[in-house]
Amino acid sequence: MYKVSLNEGIQPLTETEMFYSPLMRYSLLVYYPHDFSHVCPVEMLELDPLVPKFEELGCTVWAISSDSPFCHKAWLSAPTEFRGLGGLCTNLTLVSQPDPVEEREVLIWDGSRDEFVYSQKTPDNIARNFDEALRVMTQIQELELKPNHYCTKSLDVPAFESLG
Repeated sequence: MYKVSLNEGIQPLTETEMFYSPLMRYSLLVYYPHDFSHVCPVEMLELDPLVPKFEELGCTVWAISSDSPFCHKAWLSAPTEFRGLGGLCTNLTLVSQPDPVEEREVLIWDGSRDEFVYSQKTPDNIARNFDEALRVMTQIQELELKPNHYCTKSLDVPAFESLG
């Protein structure tokens, strides 16, 4: 596997680095089928400004497809009128994996629990909302502080009180 970003270029990536970062407990994995497709550039341009917010929550963001690292590098710089990212994704890291990516999926991995704690699959014709993934990531962390609560819009409802 390889990781590609505007700032660091093309570099090798191990699964250990992707799932068990010493600096970040969580990993947000955003799977998409191909660079230069009709939906993916719009989604990546919407995700990019949220990356620092995820990082503040201890979560590394990886955008993953089976395109080659050279295709990723070209996509990062290609003009938006050609479905490229136009050099606008300065926070996002793209990952090139050998296996085909067929699903548009968002996963949150908890490296300390060694498991996925969130999963969302989205049909090809429906846009994803990464603000929702950020909300979920925030609530995952809030639940660690208040484990006997349910996630509503806020965490002031204890689990047992809300059932009665």
